[in-house]
Amino acid sequence: MKIGMKIDETRIDGSLSRMREDLETFLRLGLSAAEIPVHGVDAIRNGRLDLRRTRDVTEILGQFPF
Repeated sequence: MKIGMKIDETRIDGSLSRMREDLETFLRLGLSAAEIPVHGVDAIRNGRLDLRRTRDVTEILGQFPF
């Protein structure tokens, strides 16, 4: 069974450093899953997927075992 938590989109408000901080906290708490809100990381711009931003987010996510 996986136990996780959602990152609050209004708290991170597009800040990838805050997203990373939350993921580090989730890891320290022993959580095994994290829900990432696409609008919280600013991955959608003008109705389209921002590929550069998506790569940045994916790079950070790759550093965690969620």
